[in-house]
Amino acid sequence: FGTVTKSAVATGAELVAYSGFSASNYLQQPYNSDLDFGNGDFSVAYWFNQTTHSNFQDAVNRVDAGQNNGSWLIQHINDGSIQLYMRTSGSYTTYLNSGSILLTDRGWTQIVVVRRNGYYVMYLDGEQIATGAGTTSLTVNNAQLQISGRLATSTYPILAGNSIALLRVSST
Repeated sequence: FGTVTKSAVATGAELVAYSGFSASNYLQQPYNSDLDFGNGDFSVAYWFNQTTHSNFQDAVNRVDAGQNNGSWLIQHINDGSIQLYMRTSGSYTTYLNSGSILLTDRGWTQIVVVRRNGYYVMYLDGEQIATGAGTTSLTVNNAQLQISGRLATSTYPILAGNSIALLRVSST
């Protein structure tokens, strides 16, 4: 939606990254029942190149217009942490918090969040950085997957100068 910049991750590379996000410039996939994970296993993996962290950034989320229970989001926080939030009992609850890990000027960094048998793990460049337990059902009718910002509020886009690539959301 809007105008999102697509450019090579490095000179001469065929792999592309997306940037230039704002409240009106974002990527979105319409509702897909394959992403209704219920209480089952899932993973989210992406590469992020962060040059600034002066505000909150919703990197990836799956939310419906009402932000109903079962919605989830991965947010890069302005203190340098990365957090996984789940919507339960009418509000967002932090399930994982990386602690203060400043990504700024690290170059391309891989972030992976996994839920297996009700246990959550967050990895940064293959190193485990956060763990937690939770059984929130991730089934939300009409939820849309969005990269940058949040569907319901158009808030917290990925900041100018930051890029995302190779997003994968999976039931494994």
